[in-house]
Amino acid sequence: MNKVADAEEQAPEVTEPLRHLGQAGREALTDEMVSRLAETGSELMELLDKVNRSDLDAALPVLERLVKNGDLERLAALARLVGAGEEALTDEMVGRLATTAGETMDLLDRVNRADLGRAVPILERMVDNGDLQRLADFARLLGSAQEAVTDEMVGRLATTAGDGLDLLDKLNRANLDRMLPTIQCMVDNGDLERLASLARLFGAAQEALTDEMIGRLAGNAAEAMALLDRLQSSGLLDRLIEAAPALNRLMAQLSPEVIDRFAAELPRAVELIDQLQQMHMTEDLLRCVQGAVAEMPDQPEAKGGLRGLLHIMKQKETQEVLQFVIALGKHFRRCRLERAGD
Repeated sequence: MNKVADAEEQAPEVTEPLRHLGQAGREALTDEMVSRLAETGSELMELLDKVNRSDLDAALPVLERLVKNGDLERLAALARLVGAGEEALTDEMVGRLATTAGETMDLLDRVNRADLGRAVPILERMVDNGDLQRLADFARLLGSAQEAVTDEMVGRLATTAGDGLDLLDKLNRANLDRMLPTIQCMVDNGDLERLASLARLFGAAQEALTDEMIGRLAGNAAEAMALLDRLQSSGLLDRLIEAAPALNRLMAQLSPEVIDRFAAELPRAVELIDQLQQMHMTEDLLRCVQGAVAEMPDQPEAKGGLRGLLHIMKQKETQEVLQFVIALGKHFRRCRLERAGD
C-alpha cells in the first residue's frame, strides 16, 4: 500500500513531462508527416498480419540458429553482393549471361540425353594415368599448328595428302602386297640396302656426267653392241668363251706384282681403246677380218714358185697394200725414235 501511494504521489511528476513531450510532438508534426506515419503504420500492421497468417513463427528457431552461428550475416552479405552485381550489370551483360546460361543448360541436356555418364570412369582413368593431360597438350599443339599454317601451306598439305591417297589406291589396285615377302627378304639379307647404295651411286654419276660424256658413253655402248654382234656373227665370241678357262688359269698363274702392273696400266689401256674406237680402228679391223674370211674360199689355189709370187706382185691391190705397210712402218719407226730420244 505504501508503494502504491508513493507511485500515485510520483505520477504527476512522470506523466507531466510525457504529456508536454506528446503535445510538442503533435505541434511539430505536419499533415504530410502524419499521413506518412499512418501509411507506414498500416504497412507494418499488414506485414505483421501476413507473418502471423504464414506461420512464420516456426522459422524463429532457425533464424535464431542462423544468428548464433553467423549464417544470417553471411546471407545478408551475399544479398548485398548480389544487389551490387545487379546494379553493376548492364542490359548487354545480362543478355550475355542469359545466353551463356541457356547454352550451358542446353549442353547439360545433351550430355544427359547422350548418356555420357558412362564416360566418367574412363575420364577418371585418363586423369589418373595422365592421358587426359597428354590429349590436352596435343590439342594445344594442333591449335598452335593451325594458327601457324598459312593458306598456301594448307593447300600444299591437301595436295600432298591427295597424292598420297592416290598412290595408296594405285598400290592397292596393283596387288603390290604380294611383293611384301620379297621386300622383307631383301631387307633381311641386306639386298635392299645394296640397291639403295647402287641407286645413290647412279644418282651421283648422273649428276657428275656432262652432256658430252653422256654422248660419248652412248656412242661407246652402241659400238660395243656392234662389236659384240660382229664377234657373234663371225664366231669369235664363241672362241673367246671357249678360251675363258685358259684365261682363268693364266690369271691364276699371274703373280700379284703382274696383276698390280696390269691394274696400273688398265686406265691407259682403256684410253687407248677409246682412241681406237674414236678412229673406228677396231671396227675396220673386224670388218677386214670378216671380209678376208669370206673371200678366202673364193680365191684360186696358190700355184707356188717365183712365177706365182710375181703374178701376185703385179696386182694393183698388192702394191697398194705394200705401200700402206711401208708407210705404216715408216711412221712407226719415227714414233719409236722420238720416244727413244725423249
